[in-house]
Amino acid sequence: MNESQKKEYSVLKNQRKNILKEDPGEWDGDICSFTMAKKYNPNLYEWYCKKSKIQYALSAVDDKIKDLEENVMECMEEKICNPGNCLVYRKPPTKYTSKLMYLVLEKSGRDNYYLFNLTTQKDKVKRHWKSIIKEFKQSEISE
Repeated sequence: MNESQKKEYSVLKNQRKNILKEDPGEWDGDICSFTMAKKYNPNLYEWYCKKSKIQYALSAVDDKIKDLEENVMECMEEKICNPGNCLVYRKPPTKYTSKLMYLVLEKSGRDNYYLFNLTTQKDKVKRHWKSIIKEFKQSEISE
């Protein structure tokens, strides 16, 4: 993330936290439908209205956060998944996988890339770009 995206992300997270603070919580008492509450229980109707406003505001902020996160992931795809880049595991689970290095060969279809195992020089695997971004990082050779 660049600086402007980090600031926007923190602002959106704070907005989300403030919206959640205004949540009236769970209703104590008997619950009836919205239309019945409108006619017979004004307190429950008011609770329904507050809850729906909060849910609407929360979904709007969540959509903005999701868009920002997807934009960042697409930028990472453009950076990491270029053909010719060497990739290593971000958090290798074993010593063996920490030594593995993959070369991005080419894009396959819309969302997949072919990776070639440079360590063993015999495995060619097809991986989705999101799994590549989550599991791999560029090696010092590619940077």
